[in-house]
Amino acid sequence: MEPDRRIKIIANPISGWGAGARLARALQGDLSRRGFQVELVHTARRGDAREMAGSVGGFARVICVGGDGTLSEVVNGLPLDGAPPLGAIPSGTGNAYAKELGLPSSVRALADLIERGRVIGWDVGYNRTLGSKFLMFAGAGFQAEVIRHFQTHRRGTVFMTQYLKWGLHVASTYRLPRITVEIDGRIEGRDSPWVEVFNISHYGGPLRMAAHASPTDGRFDVMIFRSRQLRDIGRLLLAGFTTFVMRFPYRIPEMRFLTGRKVRVFSDDAPVPYHMDGDFQGYLPIDLELWPNKIQLLAP
Repeated sequence: MEPDRRIKIIANPISGWGAGARLARALQGDLSRRGFQVELVHTARRGDAREMAGSVGGFARVICVGGDGTLSEVVNGLPLDGAPPLGAIPSGTGNAYAKELGLPSSVRALADLIERGRVIGWDVGYNRTLGSKFLMFAGAGFQAEVIRHFQTHRRGTVFMTQYLKWGLHVASTYRLPRITVEIDGRIEGRDSPWVEVFNISHYGGPLRMAAHASPTDGRFDVMIFRSRQLRDIGRLLLAGFTTFVMRFPYRIPEMRFLTGRKVRVFSDDAPVPYHMDGDFQGYLPIDLELWPNKIQLLAP
């Protein structure tokens, strides 16, 4: 079989109530009928997707079927240089990546995308502290604490209502931290309870937080939230929902946006959690850098 006809599918079979397994099998069948040689592998535990993505030599495409967490593992497992174009097929809960690109939902359209989709260069965020990459966003403070609680108590399939549950719990119990943000060597904020570094405009769920962020513009969009009132965090989430639904940027005065290539986030409060691409990673400080046009992705 010629190398340009070989495709590797890495699938999380339990994503989307088992939709990941069904979608992966359907894609394998469709692509096989088109003359592709398809290798389908399933993850069984955390870390599998990252390991599987390290063995992609000789494939024309590597396809991730799962949610944003599975995609993050694949991105971190791919070689830094010489990796085949990556396609991500959404079957998770948040699917921020899929919303950003406007990916189709039918198996036939997804197979068309894999066969004939555009290959675009995508900026990658790099966490110098951990030596790991992210495609979409990284953040610290309030939302990272919600994610930490959620992942600590998570059992089985994920529902968006579970995020709401833990969001309300954190709002009632969490002592908001004071976070300092340095962008391209300049201190831009010192007492924010929530900082988010965006590479895309969409966020998890029906939220669009940074409407002008783009994964192809060679810069981060950094949100520094300037209020320490919980009611204003609610207003921030409402602004993100409004932007998502109405399709135009809606911001409140407490949202400050800046752009840059290097972002350092730290705090004298300890410990302050942070996340990358919606997964809890650890505690501040973090040192982030943008790598422009670092990975090839399939797009409609």
